[in-house]
Amino acid sequence: MDWRPWMDAFLPPLLEALPGRVAFVGIQGSFGRGEAGPESDVDLVVVLDALGAAELAACRGVLEKMPFADRACGFFCDRAALAAWPAFDALQLRLDTLPVYGSLEELLPPMGKETLDEAVRAAASALYHAACHTALFDAQPEAALPALQKAAFFALRLAHCRRSGQYTAARQSLLPKLEPEERALLGKDCTLPALMAWARGEMES
Repeated sequence: MDWRPWMDAFLPPLLEALPGRVAFVGIQGSFGRGEAGPESDVDLVVVLDALGAAELAACRGVLEKMPFADRACGFFCDRAALAAWPAFDALQLRLDTLPVYGSLEELLPPMGKETLDEAVRAAASALYHAACHTALFDAQPEAALPALQKAAFFALRLAHCRRSGQYTAARQSLLPKLEPEERALLGKDCTLPALMAWARGEMES
C-alpha cells in the first residue's frame, strides 16, 4: 500500500470534521522510513488545537471510514500537550515525522544538544532493562530477541546521530554507518548480554 493516496483520502475529511483546528498532520514509522511491508501500520501524527472527548470522537469517526482502518495508529495530541512534552521524547517525533499538513517545528518544546544526550540515555536504559528482564524472567528469552533488536535499532539511530551529527532513519542506510559490534546487535548472532553491554556504554557516555 502506498501511504500517499491513503493520506490524500484521510486529510480532507479530517479538516472538514475539525475546521480550522488541525495544526499538523504527518506520517512516521515504517512508511515514513520507506521500509513498509504489505501489513505495515499507518503511523499518523496529528496535532489539534485541543483534544478532548468531542475531538477524539471526530477523529475516530474519520478513521473508521478509511480503507485499512484497522492498520491506522499513531500519535494524536493537542498543542498544549506537545509543547509540554519531555523534549528528549519529542525529539524522536521531530526526527521521524514527514510533514503532510502544517509545520511541526513551531509546535515542539525547546531542544538543545542535551536533548539528544537525554534521548540516547533514555532509549539505552529502556533497552538495558528490557534485555535484563527478558534474560531473568521470560520462559523463552531468545524468542524475545526480535522485539529487543527493534528497540536496539531505534536506540542505535539516536546514538549514531549523537556521534556523527547526522540522523539516518532507514535500517539499510544506517547499517553501513555503524561500528561492527553495533551491526552485530541487529544480526542473527545477537545476545541479551551484548544488548545490555552496549546499552550500558551509551548510558555512561
